Amino acid sequence: MRSAEAERLLRVNRYGSRFSKKDGLKRGNKEVAERKAKPTAPVNNIEEGLKMKKIIQFFKESHAELKKVVWPGRDDVISSVKVVLVSTVIIAAVLGFIDFVLLLGVRAIF
Repeated sequence: MRSAEAERLLRVNRYGSRFSKKDGLKRGNKEVAERKAKPTAPVNNIEEGLKMKKIIQFFKESHAELKKVVWPGRDDVISSVKVVLVSTVIIAAVLGFIDFVLLLGVRAIF
């Protein structure tokens, strides 16, 4: 069993391996123990910079693709809306009729 003090001194570095900061200090290598205890800032900054460049590149490419789109005109949009509304009303009427017929059939049986 390890003591509470030994558990407190035990650290996990960024690669997942375990080491004791106390052991690093015994060997007189304080800088190595400190560096292993904390990930270095430049590595994190580089990773964040790469992520940010990818995000910016994504938006630039998306904007370029949207410039290529041929958008429908006003008349096309209005005619499409009319088709959708008329078909919705027709389907609602058909389903309502089927529901009414089935309701009459169930009431006649029971």
